[in-house]
Amino acid sequence: MKTRAFFQTLVMAVSVLFAQHAIAQRGGLQTALSGGAQTAIPTGDFANQFDGTPVGLAATVSGPTFRGSPVHMGFGFAWNRMGSESESVFLNNGEALTSGNVELVTNRYNYSTFMRLAPFRGRIQPFAEGVAGWSNYVTRKDITGRYANGETMESTERMHNNMAWMYGWGAGVQFRVAPHIFLEGKFQRMYESRTTMIDHQSIMLQNDGTANFSTMEARPEFAVVQVGLTIRF
Repeated sequence: MKTRAFFQTLVMAVSVLFAQHAIAQRGGLQTALSGGAQTAIPTGDFANQFDGTPVGLAATVSGPTFRGSPVHMGFGFAWNRMGSESESVFLNNGEALTSGNVELVTNRYNYSTFMRLAPFRGRIQPFAEGVAGWSNYVTRKDITGRYANGETMESTERMHNNMAWMYGWGAGVQFRVAPHIFLEGKFQRMYESRTTMIDHQSIMLQNDGTANFSTMEARPEFAVVQVGLTIRF
C-alpha cells in the first residue's frame, strides 16, 4: 500500500506538471515547483487529544489558469511524522536475537488540490489560497535485529490505516532571490473530518516484538507553518 500510494502521488504530480508545462509553452505561462519543510501545530480540541508537534516535508506543482491570470491551480503532497516509540527486542517469532529494536511509527500523508490568488508580479509576491483534499494516517511496526549466527532480520507490519477529508485556507509570500527562483513562506489552517488513529501515549512495546495500544477518535485540526523554495520555468 505504501509503494502504491507513492506511485499514485508521483503519477498525479507528473501529470499535472506536464499539463501545466504544455499550457506554458503555448501561452507564455509559468509552471511553479515548490518544496519545503513544515510543522503542523495541533489546534482546537485536537491539541488536547494529541501530544506532540508533527514535522515533515511538502511539495506542490502549480500554474496560472490562463495567460495573465492571477488565479493559479495546483496539486500538493505533504508528509508529517506524527510520532514514534521504540524499544529493544530480544525475541522474534520465538528465536533469540543478540540485538534488536522494535519501533512503532505513525505518519500523515496529505494529498491536496488548491486554488491560489496571486495578483502581484514584483519582487515580493503575496498570495492567498483555498485547499481541499484528504489525509491518510498510517502506523507501521518495524523490527530490526541480528541472530546469534550473525544473520540480520528486518520486518515491517502495518498496524493501522485510516483517512480523513480535509479543507482549509492559507496565505503566504514569495520573495524573488534570482531569476525564476523564489523563497517562499506560508501559513495554512487545515480542518479534517473525524477519523481514528493510534494513541501514542497508550503504546506498550514488549521485548518479544509485540505492540499493545489503543486507538482514539479525533477531528484533526492544524496550523501549518512552511518555508521553502519555488522554481518557475
